[in-house]
Amino acid sequence: MIMTTDFLPLISVIVPVYHAERYLDRCIKSILSQAEANIELWLIDDGSPDRCGNMCDTFAQKDSRVHVIHKKNAGVSSARNDGIKRALGKYIAFVDADDYIEPNMLSLLLSLAERTMADIAICGYYIEKGHMQKPVNLCCDDGDYNKTDVEQLLFKFFGKDCTGLASMCNKLYLRSFLNRQNIQVDESLQRAEDFWFNFEAIKHSTHISVISTPLYHYTQNEESVMHSFRETQFEDWTRNRKRLLSVANECGIPLQLSDFYYNYVYNSVLFLREVLRRSDRKKLYEIVEDSFLRQAIKQTSGLPLHVKAIAFCIEKRFFCIAKLLLRVWTIVK
Repeated sequence: MIMTTDFLPLISVIVPVYHAERYLDRCIKSILSQAEANIELWLIDDGSPDRCGNMCDTFAQKDSRVHVIHKKNAGVSSARNDGIKRALGKYIAFVDADDYIEPNMLSLLLSLAERTMADIAICGYYIEKGHMQKPVNLCCDDGDYNKTDVEQLLFKFFGKDCTGLASMCNKLYLRSFLNRQNIQVDESLQRAEDFWFNFEAIKHSTHISVISTPLYHYTQNEESVMHSFRETQFEDWTRNRKRLLSVANECGIPLQLSDFYYNYVYNSVLFLREVLRRSDRKKLYEIVEDSFLRQAIKQTSGLPLHVKAIAFCIEKRFFCIAKLLLRVWTIVK
């Protein structure tokens, strides 16, 4: 059994585990083999129906740094909050069970956070699908951001692409900072819970440090929660966009509406394609009749041509043509 000499760990790594049997071994080994060994690993078995629970227990028997919680399925937000409540490290990191991290990720982020006294340290990451791998644009430059600069980072949440800022998994958080600001994951949200967690964290932070070097590997797979089809996805996106619009108005944040609505419109059209594949006519017409979506389309520019054509037909209520274009796109794809 591997033992650590320090009484308290420097870093608590929290991994929600659900339906990830295929990837879990790789994930855990990438964490336990970190150059920074003074860590604790919390594996939150969220009622996973496969062998994940047993796999977690096996790792805990071999390495005293590993702690396992078995619980009834309550979702990734609840699992992450359970880990936050139990964490003892000076810093907290989150890793998804189907992802993995570079051997020096934690040591580099720790060094960065300690040197700059940052509330949050951020690194770049890769998106992987099959054998393809590409780095994600962080939408912010390397460097140290003080309180004034942090406000500029906050504006990024209202732009076209804030993926690198919104993810919880490419960051190291000062635990005392999260506790002091009472920042937890919103368990009422079915989508964008990481977005709002980071929005609140960055909003309250006085110092953030960023390195764009990709150190985290995010795996896109069909079994993941993020990429599984949910009937409420469109409603979740709409609710999230309305909430963000309300926050912008309350805080007096100027919006570039084309960028603000871009991903919402793009993802809504992609979702329509999936709805058509499933022959759900009721859901299809609910979406194309949605007034908020049509208003967003009017404000959006720069869409790919095929998405723009479908969005235009929705805005003008040319629903039969929009349906035909969606069907053609579905066949082509």
